[in-house]
Amino acid sequence: MPVSVKDVRQLGNAAFRRGEYEVAVRHYTVAIAELPDDNDDDLAALHVNRSAAHFRLQQHDASRANACAALAVKPLNHKALHRLSEANAALGRHAEAIAGLSIGAAYHAKLFDFFSDLARKHGAWRI
Repeated sequence: MPVSVKDVRQLGNAAFRRGEYEVAVRHYTVAIAELPDDNDDDLAALHVNRSAAHFRLQQHDASRANACAALAVKPLNHKALHRLSEANAALGRHAEAIAGLSIGAAYHAKLFDFFSDLARKHGAWRI
C-alpha cells in the first residue's frame, strides 16, 4: 500500500519530536521528492521542517539552504525567515540574521515582538 506525502511528513514530525533528527531529515526528504509540483505551501513547510532538523544536528549550512528553499517558494514565510536567521546566526552571519528578522518584523505585525526580540538578541539596537 503506497504511503502518502502527508503520512511521510507526519513520520518526520514524530521523529523530530523524539529527537531523531536524522530520521526526520530522511522522511522530509522523501516527502519533498514525492510532493506534486503545484503544492508550494507544503513544499515550503517541508523545507522549514527539514531546516529545523538540520539545525538540531548542527548542520547549519544545510539548515540555511533549506530555509532559503522555503523562501524561494514562499518569500515571506515567517517560519522560514526565523529558521534562516537562526542558521545565519549559528554561522556567524549576524548582520544577515538581523536582516531576516527585520523583514519578519516588518511583514508580520502579529509577530513583531517575537522577531524584534530575537533581532535584539543578535545585536540589533532597534527594528
